[in-house]
Amino acid sequence: MDTVNWLYDEVIAIGYYDVYLQEQVHSWSDSNQTLSVNGIEYDVNSATYGPNGVVSAPVVAVNNLGCALVSDPVFLSTSFQLMLCM
Repeated sequence: MDTVNWLYDEVIAIGYYDVYLQEQVHSWSDSNQTLSVNGIEYDVNSATYGPNGVVSAPVVAVNNLGCALVSDPVFLSTSFQLMLCM
């Protein structure tokens, strides 16, 4: 915002242009997040442009960084996969 304010001040100083700042509202700038696994709360941070929402699904441990064939891909498509580095 410092750069925008500097540019605004510089153009206003010229005295020739009608200048105004347009308010920008970003839906992604304010998000709330929580993470709970088996009743244990964890500190989490949202990613930039990450939307708000509520998601609930089982957490499944997947070995081999998820690169091995799985016996039940439908189950994994309806869960969060925790990739284990072993």
